[in-house]
Amino acid sequence: MERPLWERVEAIYHAALPLAADERAAYLAGACGGDAALLREVSTLLAADVGAEDFLREPAAGLAWALLSDDSFAETLADTEAMPHAPADLVGTKVAGRYEVTERLGEGGFGEVYKAFDANLMSRPVVVKVLKDAALREAGEKRAWLLTKFRQEIEALSRVQDPGVVSIFDADTLPDGRPYLVMEFVRGTNLRDHLRKFGEGRGLPPRDVADIVGQAARTLTAAHDAEIVHRDLKPENVMVRRGAAGDLHVKVIDFGIAKVRNSLVAASVATQNFNPGTWLYMSPEQLNRKKVGPACDIYALGVIAYELLTGRPPFPAADPLLLRDMQREGVKVRPRDLNPELPVAAQESILKALSFLPADRHEKARDFGDELARALSEEPAPLAAAPTPGRRKFQPLSRRVFIIAAVVLLALLAGYAGLFANRKADRKAEPEPSPPGTVTEAAAPRRSLTYWLSMQRPRDAKPFDTIGERVFEPGSQFWFNVQTTQEGALYLFAEGHEAGVPSELNTLFPTPKSGQGSALVKQARIGRVTQNPLRFRGTSGTIYLWVIWAERPLPLIDDIVFRSYETGGRISNERDRAALRTFIEQHRKPRPEVLADDRLFRVTLRGSGETLVDVRRLEYQP
Repeated sequence: MERPLWERVEAIYHAALPLAADERAAYLAGACGGDAALLREVSTLLAADVGAEDFLREPAAGLAWALLSDDSFAETLADTEAMPHAPADLVGTKVAGRYEVTERLGEGGFGEVYKAFDANLMSRPVVVKVLKDAALREAGEKRAWLLTKFRQEIEALSRVQDPGVVSIFDADTLPDGRPYLVMEFVRGTNLRDHLRKFGEGRGLPPRDVADIVGQAARTLTAAHDAEIVHRDLKPENVMVRRGAAGDLHVKVIDFGIAKVRNSLVAASVATQNFNPGTWLYMSPEQLNRKKVGPACDIYALGVIAYELLTGRPPFPAADPLLLRDMQREGVKVRPRDLNPELPVAAQESILKALSFLPADRHEKARDFGDELARALSEEPAPLAAAPTPGRRKFQPLSRRVFIIAAVVLLALLAGYAGLFANRKADRKAEPEPSPPGTVTEAAAPRRSLTYWLSMQRPRDAKPFDTIGERVFEPGSQFWFNVQTTQEGALYLFAEGHEAGVPSELNTLFPTPKSGQGSALVKQARIGRVTQNPLRFRGTSGTIYLWVIWAERPLPLIDDIVFRSYETGGRISNERDRAALRTFIEQHRKPRPEVLADDRLFRVTLRGSGETLVDVRRLEYQP
């Protein structure tokens, strides 16, 4: 496969992986754009990543990229000999005469995972992971490389002695020559599913986050002390189970692409032709294919902590190249922008873990976990303590106290006399009541926004300003401009109508390119906010432009916006479309003051609420 193609495969694969089945098909159709070869490659990888909740999952991404793109592996390879063809499925067999395989749980890029019962230990449930039969039929170096990585996973699990890592019980070779390992059967759900189930789009309770991140951090520190870097830490590779007492048990899984220093199997040298891991959770140095160490796992844990507390990742990038730019710019939407109740110390701890330079992050993963846990347990500063009740000795009042009391009494009497004497004058000084509808200074609007459109028709050499009060030509395109005197959060959506029926709903701002995924607009901003123009498609129709100007970022709208990135900006999820329409209708009342200047082509919104909403109608026809 040519390099440009597999890079597109990698980007689309990772974007599609977390989507539900009903959303994934729509996304793939749009992302692949009719490219049958591209769709086939991505679909093959996604099919290979099918799994279940209760097993040690092996991702297709990362190691599978070696099969797609790596023509010359830079690993030190062990000499291997060709093995005979092996059966495709182990269900119904007994491995090593003791592990009764009952169920195939799934497969990844190079491994198959089965559930089995250990006949020698009271039928204890275990997981049997075996190298795929297809790997043995690979030619020369590829086959040897896959065998090396499989054996290094066994080595990694054997080195790390920590309750947060799955225990390895056995490892050997099947009669056909394929290596296998037997591991602890992990009950529970992965962190991604746990967040979807209990996060409700806004994140998990701080106490749970402190527990999860703290346990994962201690496990990572144990791995780092054993000279192992995970390199693929993400919610899918963290298993969570709630115990009978309500406490959480966390395990970090899948060391399939871990970096093992001083390996007994083979020296680990990163390949140059692919980048193992999941790009959305990669540190800047890993994304740029530089030397990685424990700091890259700390960064990934920082991404997870941000997501657990806010419901979204810190960099809502649509592809690895855009993520690289966002990382360089730094976190635009801070955790407290989405979760104002978050302690400042917790936010600072997360931002430190997300530092661009590895040296600026925490020295150890455990340091980050402990620091975040302490910050999340902070309570509001207590009020000054009242005196402890109890018997108090009578103290006679001093002469000074009597003098102070007398002075206060005289002042009160003087003030009362003055108030009585000037009552008539005060009444004359009262201002006349304002006419109905007049806005006084005390009731001045809290929010305001001025906006306009820059429109360019196919026959024009350059765009012109407008506020939408006219009919435009098909093929025209426009950009959105603002002028602000306040800082706030801006959201723009466009809903297309054909023959009076809604056809498509799109996010215009923020997007990964426009605003870099952040709705925040700084004070005194003047000019264009949308980088990509919106085009009128078809011969005729209507576009309704939805404008939301809020005092601060809105978590509900941020979630809808972020999910739309997975489908190229289209809001295809019916629940999101309904939620957004409901939000618009609820916040249009009371209607803000709308001042439309047809001469200067400016629309100004004013209102006393925290959120202002306006809807503009744009028509186009021949």
